[in-house]
Amino acid sequence: MTGRGRAQTLGKTGRTKSTPNATTTQGVSQFQKFRREQMRLLKKAQSTETNTHSEEPSRLIKQARANGLLNLSNRALETVPESVWKINDPDSSRSNNVSLSMDRVAETNWWDEVDITKLILASNKLKEISGHIGSLISLTVLDLHDNALTTLPGEIGSLENLVKLNVNHNRISSLPESMQDLLKMKSFTAAHNSLKSLESPPLLSRWDSLDELDVSHNALETLPSDIGYLSQLTRLCFSHNVISSLPSELSFLRRLTLVELSHNKIKSIGDTFSESSSLEQLYLQNNEITDFPILHSKLKELHLGHNNIQEIPSESIMRLGSLVILDLKFNQVPLLPEEFASLQSLERLDLANNRLSDIPPIIGTLPNLMSLVVEGKLYQNHPKRHPQSRCPGGERKDGQQWSGTTKTSAPPLPPTIPDKYAMRTTRSLSLNGACLSELPNEAVNNAMEAKDIFIVDLSKNAFTNFPMNLEPILGGITELNLSQNRLESLPESLSSLAPHLEYINLSNNRLSSLTYAGQHLREINLTNNKFPLYPKILILSENKLAEIPVESLSRLKRLATLDISYNEISSVPPQLGN
Repeated sequence: MTGRGRAQTLGKTGRTKSTPNATTTQGVSQFQKFRREQMRLLKKAQSTETNTHSEEPSRLIKQARANGLLNLSNRALETVPESVWKINDPDSSRSNNVSLSMDRVAETNWWDEVDITKLILASNKLKEISGHIGSLISLTVLDLHDNALTTLPGEIGSLENLVKLNVNHNRISSLPESMQDLLKMKSFTAAHNSLKSLESPPLLSRWDSLDELDVSHNALETLPSDIGYLSQLTRLCFSHNVISSLPSELSFLRRLTLVELSHNKIKSIGDTFSESSSLEQLYLQNNEITDFPILHSKLKELHLGHNNIQEIPSESIMRLGSLVILDLKFNQVPLLPEEFASLQSLERLDLANNRLSDIPPIIGTLPNLMSLVVEGKLYQNHPKRHPQSRCPGGERKDGQQWSGTTKTSAPPLPPTIPDKYAMRTTRSLSLNGACLSELPNEAVNNAMEAKDIFIVDLSKNAFTNFPMNLEPILGGITELNLSQNRLESLPESLSSLAPHLEYINLSNNRLSSLTYAGQHLREINLTNNKFPLYPKILILSENKLAEIPVESLSRLKRLATLDISYNEISSVPPQLGN
């Protein structure tokens, strides 16, 4: 039994020993099958990917029939697939495969299909667009930007529903005549092309619904006069061209909010945009402009850098009370007028590389200024101009008398009195530098008709007495400038006549006393007068003072009481005790 058992055991053992060889052979066979299956699946995946890539436009076309949008951008297309031009044709294979079964849900029901309305072929390698595009009559948006197009097909004029056309960054040198038939056009952008004219065809005279026009970075020499027909235009971009002048018809566009005319050869703007009440951003940098333009009071951004402006007229700067950004870098401006103080909303000012002799003190009166750039050389040899009257017989800062520019100088011409329309635009009565000794009643009457006058500027004149005929408009004014006159006193009733005054400039007069006590007054300038005594009591409470002006207060030798309560002062300097 023992031998038999041993034999059985050996037999079992023998069979057991032979099992690994069988398993190994079977494992190799399975591994080979696995590898073959992997290769088969890999080839199938590659084949599927190739087919998917080649069939992707077809898939997108099917999607476009459902939502009206076909986007074939950034696919390195050199030609547009023919199926795109036939996208609106009925699908005969689908229409023949109609099932009445309620259990069957079709992938796309033919009655749910829509015509394509938006076609995007941007960022490809297209050199031309087929005339078959005219069959896509439902298109509202056509985007062809960033291709190699040199022209557009005439059939594009058949797209009667087109409202937006983008052909930026191509090589287009002219536009087809048929484009003037695109009467619903609202946005046309053709920047970075080779256009030389927009006068032929006369597109603009028929695109009276246009809202946006961008033809920057082209070779345009003029703006067509029919641009005046674009009454709905809000954005106008003609930068980086070779335009030297602007048509007067540009002033008709009262809905403009942004105008981009930088990098041209424009020499003058004049009053082109003086009535553009919606205009907020005006870019005029890198031109050949010599005169500061006359602009509307609601303008917020003015970019005039890199021009040849040599003077900033007082009357021009006074109109810009809403200005937030002013760029005047790289011009020839020698000084800033006192009226610069009217820019109470200004936050950014760039005066780099002008002909300034120093940093203008007037900048210190701008309460919202956050950024000031005055880089470049300061011209120390520029003669400083003291604020003083130049009227014949007027007193100079050194106490001498002006006798006029020459011994035979003629009497000054009668001043030009601004009409009520000009006053209504600027909200101001300005007759500065007119050598007046009396205020013409005509000026006051015009101001009364204009209504809502907030600023009165009678500086640089020859008033010896306060012009009391101002009384009808004093009740509403907030700023009064009577600097550089010969005033010796102010009426005691001024506080009640002008209760809303916030700013008064009485510098360079002959005042020896002051009785004004308006409760809204924020700033008063009394520089260069004849006050014999300084005040004993100075109340500055309930303001926004952040620090105490010790140096200025040290000049008030008679000061006994100083009230600076309810301000934003964090510490009291020890010098105040002296």
